[in-house]
Amino acid sequence: MVPFVAILAGWQDSNAMFDKIVATHVSMQSANVRVQDLNQPIVPTAITYNQSVGRMVMPNQQVVEVAKAETKYYDQIFDMVVVTKNDSPANPRNGLLQYALIHREPASLILDPNMFKDFMQDLKSKKGWKLSGNTLTLTKKNALSLIRFDKYFRLTQIKSIVGKSVLQDWAYTYPSAPSSTIPTSALKVKGLPERPTFPKNTKPKAKQASFQIWNAMAKVRNVQIAQQMNSTNFKTTYRAGSLSESGPKGSWTWNEGSIQISPKGKSPVTIRKQASTYLEQLRKVGIESSPFSRYIFNRQIPFLDLFQNANSITADGRISVNGKSADMVSIYKLGTKVRLLVDPSSHRIIQLSTDSQDAKGKYVTGSRLKLSYQ
Repeated sequence: MVPFVAILAGWQDSNAMFDKIVATHVSMQSANVRVQDLNQPIVPTAITYNQSVGRMVMPNQQVVEVAKAETKYYDQIFDMVVVTKNDSPANPRNGLLQYALIHREPASLILDPNMFKDFMQDLKSKKGWKLSGNTLTLTKKNALSLIRFDKYFRLTQIKSIVGKSVLQDWAYTYPSAPSSTIPTSALKVKGLPERPTFPKNTKPKAKQASFQIWNAMAKVRNVQIAQQMNSTNFKTTYRAGSLSESGPKGSWTWNEGSIQISPKGKSPVTIRKQASTYLEQLRKVGIESSPFSRYIFNRQIPFLDLFQNANSITADGRISVNGKSADMVSIYKLGTKVRLLVDPSSHRIIQLSTDSQDAKGKYVTGSRLKLSYQ
């Protein structure tokens, strides 16, 4: 029989340890934390905060950064950032709370000192906790709860088991390096593009290939592109704030606020209107712009829309095209197959084809677009 004094000492030790863990987290002025729900196959949420800035890198590759004066929203896939001014000075740590979209509860526990204090106090009030090494354990009939911590009294795990079911399993690690910063080279935009939704049962390899294409095409800037649309050729130059192109019916140059058009056999004209009218003005003088230019005029990521409303997306391996390697990705929609050939090193689209199904379900060759970048 265990002496009552020993039981009381163990209870007091466990209560003291609860208090140390709470005091540690409530007093934290800075931290680098990786938060993960081990019941979910999702990469951790990375949280960094100090008195000047708080940053959260979420599993969906989006980043929120809260400073006193402004908040930034960054998409790692598109390499684009939105910057907004705060209505009032923000607390970097607390300011991240509303953005914990994934791992919401375990992340909020780290970010909100009051929530952490109340959560731990509720656990502490349950009698029977035992302290052994770096683990607090509470054993009940058919149930087990445990809390683990490191040598600095920082929380590392909260786990709850009932029978054979793990109801809760939150893990916390504290790496020495802070979470990824937002690159200063990121393109500033007014709103982040909406990502296409993957069809159900899309394989991880196809998702990864899609992400790489989206990232690469979003970063196609300061480049010269040769495009061959079936038998029609375009030469396009895209720079910061400018776009120019030559094609079979003439050439044009667009700068912020105006476009100079030089149709073949006609006098040049200059149009000073909103960007939404530029494509219309080109068509009026008989000039059809290239697919890439249409995306830029419409402020869209080139070819991102091809992934929208897909029935299935597949990564089909590597092939050889004209002596060069290319990765193949297929997008299937109702009656249509879009096939992308992608440069394995840059992940840029180098060829695109759109084929349609006939009455027998066979795919009939449709349009072809080839792209090369300089």
